Amino acid sequence: MGAVPSPDHSADVLVLGAGVSGLAAAVQLTRAGLTVAVLEARDRIGGRIHTLHQPHLTWPVELGAEFIHGLPRETWDIIHAANLAVHEMPPNHWLFENGRLLPAGDFPELDPLLERIDLRDHDQSVSRFLHANCRDPECAPIRPLAVSYVEGFDAAPVEKMSSHALKISEEAAARIHGDRLFRLAHGYSQIPDWLRSSIHPSRGSLHLNTVVNRVDWSEGSVRIAARQFGKAVHFQAPQALITLPLGVLQTQIGWRGAVAFNPPLAAKEIPIRELQMGHVLKITFQFRERFWAHQSVPTASEIHGAALSFIHSPDDWVPTWWSTLPVAAPVLVGWAGGPQATVLAHTRQPVEWAIDSLAHVLGLPRATICRQIVAAHVHDWQADPWSRGAYSYIPTGGLDLPRQLAEPIDDTLFFAGEATDTSGATGTVHAALATGHRAAAEILTARRRPTRQRALTT
Repeated sequence: MGAVPSPDHSADVLVLGAGVSGLAAAVQLTRAGLTVAVLEARDRIGGRIHTLHQPHLTWPVELGAEFIHGLPRETWDIIHAANLAVHEMPPNHWLFENGRLLPAGDFPELDPLLERIDLRDHDQSVSRFLHANCRDPECAPIRPLAVSYVEGFDAAPVEKMSSHALKISEEAAARIHGDRLFRLAHGYSQIPDWLRSSIHPSRGSLHLNTVVNRVDWSEGSVRIAARQFGKAVHFQAPQALITLPLGVLQTQIGWRGAVAFNPPLAAKEIPIRELQMGHVLKITFQFRERFWAHQSVPTASEIHGAALSFIHSPDDWVPTWWSTLPVAAPVLVGWAGGPQATVLAHTRQPVEWAIDSLAHVLGLPRATICRQIVAAHVHDWQADPWSRGAYSYIPTGGLDLPRQLAEPIDDTLFFAGEATDTSGATGTVHAALATGHRAAAEILTARRRPTRQRALTT
């Protein structure tokens, strides 16, 4: 074995990933007096929050997370502290059926289904549960909408998604009024930007374009080998916080974005393998004008133009569209999740298929849509090497997997990120924030233990 390279950077804690979970933890740790080095492979912070601000854009384009779902304390504490402007989206949902747009109310109304899921029973996939328990006249009509909701919102195939996890997540959302949707007026990137500015300047360092290749660890010692602009760099600390997305942890060694742990994370093998990463493909069109509000558009009289918040068309390749209301910007966002995102990505022409879908639901010739397009922005999160998916979901029988993934190892390696959430908020920004806070508290607690203190100073 060759000599261990001298570290280029030393700290009390190394944080892998500058998404909101890693940044939130760094804020807490530096405030507590620890030195922290945050390592990020991208050339930006935010992770799966990715806001485009460009001169020709009339509205911030969110390639990743866009909505604040309800009133989660973790997010709203930052909004209030930073005095950020927020808009609430009007809850106007429209369903495209038989060539017409119809008011959809709550899309879908899942209560008849959720009331039948008993957490004391054996867990089943959503698909199996629907087949066995949702066939009567009260429940059967919502089955196709429930499938569309799970595959779109949760980005999960109904054949894999846990019905117990669905119920728990919907109950968690109800507790924070998750049916209310908010946007940050100047882009979601304001959240990670505020977190970065809140890291103690003399105790925290941020290393962008730093691709971690290898993590060598033993109790009380972590050494990281990385590359920064093609140059080898090394970091050392007694502890490390791993906030890498689940999709990256699942990536095989040798692939771009893969990280090798030595020794391997044997204690995490099951949750890393069995938790699932959802597929999302997002398409944002900027248009010359809000043409869908014109009376010449066949659907305009039905949707009353400005009242268009969401359109749901489950049978289209892009099944969900939304506007920027209450701000009247000439922008529409298309969303495909789960199996439809996979199919759309494989076409290699997602913009063309999105145009077809939008023309279909608006009742317009394709050429009319094309003439209105100023710019199109597409992001396939499954193909992104630094995320390998949009966000995680819990498969059948897997309710304990996030807890297993979150468990620290030897008071040395700690874990955060939305996939480690145990509250039912998996897949959300507020879950990522909460797990960053939780992991920071675990690190501080570990350092206060007498045996741990001796290990850190010897």
